[in-house]
Amino acid sequence: MRKLWLGPLALAIATAASPSRAAEAPVVQVSQGDVAGSMIDGYAVFRGIPYAAPPVGPLRWRAPQPVAAWEGVRPATGFGPMCAQPDPKNGTLKGQEDCLTVNVWTPDTKPAAKRPVMVWIHGGAFFVGNGAQWLDQGISALSKEGVVLVSFNYRLGRFGFFAHPALTKEHPEEGTGNFWLMDQIAALKWVRENIGAFGGDPNNVTIFGVSAGGTSVNALVASPEARGLFEKAIAMSGGSLFNATKSLADAEQVGEQVAERAGATGPDAIGKLRSMSAAQIIANEKGPPAYGAIIDGMVLTDALPASFSKGNIADVAYMAGSTSNEFVIFGMMGFTGKTLEDRFGVDMAAARKVYEADGALDEDALVSQVGTDFIFTAGAQGLAAMAARNGHDAYTYELSYVASPWRGKIAGVPHGGDQMYLFGLDYRPEGDRMAGTYDPAPSEKDRQVAAAMRGYWVNFARTGDPNGPGLPAWGKHAPPAPETLVIGDDIRSVPDFRKDRLQLWFDKWQAETGLTVE
Repeated sequence: MRKLWLGPLALAIATAASPSRAAEAPVVQVSQGDVAGSMIDGYAVFRGIPYAAPPVGPLRWRAPQPVAAWEGVRPATGFGPMCAQPDPKNGTLKGQEDCLTVNVWTPDTKPAAKRPVMVWIHGGAFFVGNGAQWLDQGISALSKEGVVLVSFNYRLGRFGFFAHPALTKEHPEEGTGNFWLMDQIAALKWVRENIGAFGGDPNNVTIFGVSAGGTSVNALVASPEARGLFEKAIAMSGGSLFNATKSLADAEQVGEQVAERAGATGPDAIGKLRSMSAAQIIANEKGPPAYGAIIDGMVLTDALPASFSKGNIADVAYMAGSTSNEFVIFGMMGFTGKTLEDRFGVDMAAARKVYEADGALDEDALVSQVGTDFIFTAGAQGLAAMAARNGHDAYTYELSYVASPWRGKIAGVPHGGDQMYLFGLDYRPEGDRMAGTYDPAPSEKDRQVAAAMRGYWVNFARTGDPNGPGLPAWGKHAPPAPETLVIGDDIRSVPDFRKDRLQLWFDKWQAETGLTVE
């Protein structure tokens, strides 16, 4: 029997005096029951639909479990709580563990519509963020391109990344450690099962994300558990060539240190940790965030770039790219050339010889360019090259166009700077430092670049090929001269983009792994 679930909106729908008012709320049946959304500017919007059971109590650090069915009409008019994370202002708990919800924006709920589906995976270094980012101010510019847009929350920080010998033994059939990725797979299974009811085509799903979301895209492409859940993938600033992937043994060692720091030792260490509040778990985290994928042998069977190099990836069309000044985010955290040398083994002297081929660079410019390419550009270009080598259609891009309000104020497009071109130039995130500093009014050229980017992304979601009428040709990233779309003051496809600079990083990766990029 379905569990009875009645909330304020459900009661209002059931008892509304005006039938026309009730009809304004779109109702869709998903696998667990009926949900009622809202109409915004002619679009049906459904927010806060659970796709997995609350991962609390004994379900903390378990694979996502099925949602209990409900009776009646469940309201889906507000975003669900963000997943538990530290408040950037003071480090205390923000959000909650009961957070595994999905959101849908659709221009047409008729199942026969079969519109392409784009599933957005939010960024935030895997320890902050939520599925409402860029989508909480009405209907986004991307939705207006006619796609069914989906976003969701997934577990973050230590709730999403935690391995421990006791957990490994507890449920060996589930895999362990990568609870963040298990959540994402569960959300995609929900999409596959339910998106037809929202007018989407379950056989035409594109995943895309930026930063940690881009890394997530690469992890989903590599995960054998995610096979068949999407047809195209767009990794935006996801790096992943040199991103740390931990072995299960190393991750378990970190987990034991986390447990010991929290005073949870002995045979019931996991029970003690599960009895702690979310705030206590957050407070127990020390140092900068360093969460990464774990090779658990089930959800992930190899390091992400190794899976790409060996061809052990999903059979999907693949797009990857970066921005022209990614490293600025690390510079804000105090990263220097010495940090690159000490932490990542980058030979800055050797890099200087390559990067100054066209003229001398001051130290800040050198570090910015080296850091951008080493962490981000090489990842996008390298993984695309591996995908192409293994028979997949692959496309790469770099966004170097700086919007008019920030010209002369920032040196290149910062990490995450591509999001506003997709979701809306007029969007102003809460706390955005630029919003109150510079004139926010975009120029006509800004809007043209944004429209072109959305056109490429939506074309790719529709067909696996970003090209379309009115857009400059975008060549594939394929030998003998792989092309990269450079989105600058003009938009053009460039063969052998930054070949000499990128080869420096490909050689470094190949020397460290014994695997090949091209």
